Amino acid sequence: MIYGDASELETLNFEKIEGGWIGYKVFNMLYRANTEWKIEAGGWIKANVNINVSLDCGSGINLGPNIAWLRHLVWHESMDMDIDNHLQADIWQLFIPDSSFIVIPNHSEGKIRVSRAQLVKKAGRLWYRHHKSHDSYDKEED
Repeated sequence: MIYGDASELETLNFEKIEGGWIGYKVFNMLYRANTEWKIEAGGWIKANVNINVSLDCGSGINLGPNIAWLRHLVWHESMDMDIDNHLQADIWQLFIPDSSFIVIPNHSEGKIRVSRAQLVKKAGRLWYRHHKSHDSYDKEED
């Protein structure tokens, strides 16, 4: 079930494939991954998703449409640091089944959140800086 404007998924550059969509996620960057999630290829992850489309960020599995989008987002927030002060993280490709709750926030610039996804493969790596202002790292994703 899709909450929000379904046509936005393609507008936001999410790839449609048979039975669902492809998205990309980095785990343990701003929030620690749910301890019940098995972060490995083929594994399924589930979350309680906040279906309120007026919230840009809410509980659920938050992800972006492609690797370039994730790198741009992270680069924008970390660009003032030199590489020695950065951490590395894997970028995962995820399959989002059509049966998942998919929330497209109003005025999204690419991010969606879903209730269920399957980890397909590691699709790349990125460098980022963990901001001390993001003390929310101690919170888990739902």
